Amino acid sequence: MPAFLKCKKFIVCAVATILAAIAAIIAVSFTYAAYRNEIITDDGATVAGAIADYVRGAAYRNGTETTYNDTDSGISVSELSPGDILEYNFSVNGFRSDGENISYNEVLLRITCEFSFTYAYIEGNNTIPETMSLSAVASGSDSADVGFFTGADKTRIDIVNRTGETVYFDRKNSTSAWQVTQNSSAETAGYTKYTQKFGFYLYPEKDESQLLGFIVQIPVQRGTSEESAQFKLSVEMHITAEQVLDTTPGTTG
Repeated sequence: MPAFLKCKKFIVCAVATILAAIAAIIAVSFTYAAYRNEIITDDGATVAGAIADYVRGAAYRNGTETTYNDTDSGISVSELSPGDILEYNFSVNGFRSDGENISYNEVLLRITCEFSFTYAYIEGNNTIPETMSLSAVASGSDSADVGFFTGADKTRIDIVNRTGETVYFDRKNSTSAWQVTQNSSAETAGYTKYTQKFGFYLYPEKDESQLLGFIVQIPVQRGTSEESAQFKLSVEMHITAEQVLDTTPGTTG
């Protein structure tokens, strides 16, 4: 387990059921930077294909694979408890298959990943849920609520600052590194919403695939109610692919 999400001791004061809903995209959305890359052929001009396919992976609860349900907006996970560690893996692929044929990405793409984690819970005898946004930045001596990783070895992606422009990882640039920025915005509900963002370049190469994931520690329930309570973790997840003109390795930054 990564050091940035060490388990905390906690006391559960009620029999609790946590419903975690991960709101993810079904397909990567595309934008084009004011042009399209054309390839001249004998039959005229054709447009190179741009493919960035979001692929769901496995979810784990405290290191053990757990089932999840697909929804219209993503997936849902149940039977979690306060203090649990939830891990979710996914990938962004530069190819897509319809079962018979495989289409490959033919242009350089800049992928932007944006996340926000909102936790709602009943505390004490309240009837209105308490709401808080989870942060990837550690508070004081506490561990961060959220962490991100990349690759099969689950290398940690570092948080560089609380605010800032998106930093894009370029695997063909030796000085490039994975970095996450975190921005905050005031919500009308009375809490601050934290949004984490990072990015990378997806090259037009066969079987190109980027493994990614995040780990969330379910906040400790501090209520005193003896009644059963229901909790919900919502993760908004947006992935955007943008075409880049210069395909020379190491010049994308």
